[in-house]
Amino acid sequence: MFDPSKLELLIGPAPDAQRHVLEKLVEELRAALPAMQQACQENQWQVVQNYAHKYRGTSAVVGASSCAEVLGLLEHAIIVSETQPVPRLLASLNEAIAGLEDAVSAHLKSLDRNVE
Repeated sequence: MFDPSKLELLIGPAPDAQRHVLEKLVEELRAALPAMQQACQENQWQVVQNYAHKYRGTSAVVGASSCAEVLGLLEHAIIVSETQPVPRLLASLNEAIAGLEDAVSAHLKSLDRNVE
């Protein structure tokens, strides 16, 4: 679901830097999801694919593997013109984002405890 060691390798152990990156990613994913759902309803598959591609890479790099996996499946479905599972995948993405939010919250609390 979330592997904080990937983020630490990327930006180091600084809690403030990790907090900034993780909060920004969750915020952007939460903002992108309704836009992706709207694009899906309007059959704007390239828009969905662009979001999926952008956030798949970002999610993978910071260790948000569940989000990266679902985003990769979304991107692939559109590339191969199999758009039927896209609404289900968007629902799965919503769940993955919720799981990421919980994992990020726990991780940030542990960072705060280690700083004290």
